Amino acid sequence: KHAANRAVELDPESSAAHLMLANIYFALGDITGFKDAGRTALSLNPNSSTALAHYGMRLAFSGAWDEGILLV
Repeated sequence: KHAANRAVELDPESSAAHLMLANIYFALGDITGFKDAGRTALSLNPNSSTALAHYGMRLAFSGAWDEGILLV
């Protein structure tokens, strides 16, 4: 988690950094942190197929099936 937070600190406009932070939050069970970081990643790069796939899949797995599947 430290490395992803540091990446966001170094480049707050990096969609990839926010996406990796979202993935870590998801793995830790912090769904609020996951959603916040994932939404930030998508707002920074809404056409990122990687962000759409990672965030959408994990969003669906977290219980927001309909919203997640639309992104994937």
